[in-house]
Amino acid sequence: MESRVVHGATLRTVSTDEQAAHKLLKERLRAKHRIQRKEFIERNQDIDYSNFNKQVLLQIDKEYERIHNSIDANKPIISAYWPTKFELDCKSLLKEIHSQNKWRVCLPVTQGDKYPLIFREYKEGDELEKGEMFKVLEPTPDKEQLKPHLLIVPLIAFTSDCFRIGYGKGHFDMTLESLGDVKTIGVAFENQKVEKQEGYIPEAHDKQLDCIITEKDIYFP
Repeated sequence: MESRVVHGATLRTVSTDEQAAHKLLKERLRAKHRIQRKEFIERNQDIDYSNFNKQVLLQIDKEYERIHNSIDANKPIISAYWPTKFELDCKSLLKEIHSQNKWRVCLPVTQGDKYPLIFREYKEGDELEKGEMFKVLEPTPDKEQLKPHLLIVPLIAFTSDCFRIGYGKGHFDMTLESLGDVKTIGVAFENQKVEKQEGYIPEAHDKQLDCIITEKDIYFP
């Protein structure tokens, strides 16, 4: 069997052995950056997210103008996420987005291993419940299901040209396929960036984000 791997805009065919080696490398990078992210958060218990939030909000505002002019609804829809213990904490960012009163906000909900995420509306103060798969807090089933125009996306690692290494289940890739034309902003700590010398080459099914914002920089494809 053969597989296709994407590097920038170039697709190349690789052998089964190369495919297996690439999968192993990806798992090693995933494990390494999980540890680095955890250690960073443990060392920095009082992270000041104010400047980070400012940069994300500036990018969101740019997308708002474009999206708002292209839809019929009064408010475009944005999805963020409710962080786990060792993810970048975007709860203060969610508060800022709600305070602007420009967006309808939703959070992702898992449906199972072989299904894309769905999204349910989230308002400040809403009760959340633990999802069955990952025990991540999600909106309750009574909340309206929405289709977001813009996604704020967590990740384990990323490349400087905005490819994302996620959690290995493929939910995000399936979700982007199901949503179609949706903009994506990845959020991460700078130490989650994969350096070129680590040898990672994105696969053909990996999705390139529209930008990735860290506490130190902003990256575009």
